Amino acid sequence: MKRWSGMIKKERVALGNLLSNYLQEKGAIDDPTRFYQHKVCTPVGTLRVSYSESTGAILCRFDDVDQAKASKACGATRMNPYSGKWNFHWDRCSAEKAFQDFKAEFESLK
Repeated sequence: MKRWSGMIKKERVALGNLLSNYLQEKGAIDDPTRFYQHKVCTPVGTLRVSYSESTGAILCRFDDVDQAKASKACGATRMNPYSGKWNFHWDRCSAEKAFQDFKAEFESLK
């Protein structure tokens, strides 16, 4: 049986806290009853954000896929051009490193 090699639980919890605090600073609206628990306005449209503590993944989706595709920051890279999903997954890294990776890409949205 292969053992999962992702972030340890302590780091996953820390990443969730860093993400939540950051999204609050960015004016995110929280709705814990939905799959995407946060909604935040970006220069390329509304982004819905969810965090999976069990995997340490940040799961995002743009409401307006065409508008997001027009952005060089996400349109030609990580974002799925059909669904607008813009997800972040890490393997064995610190919460701080994962958060800085997400923050850098989020702040590059133009």
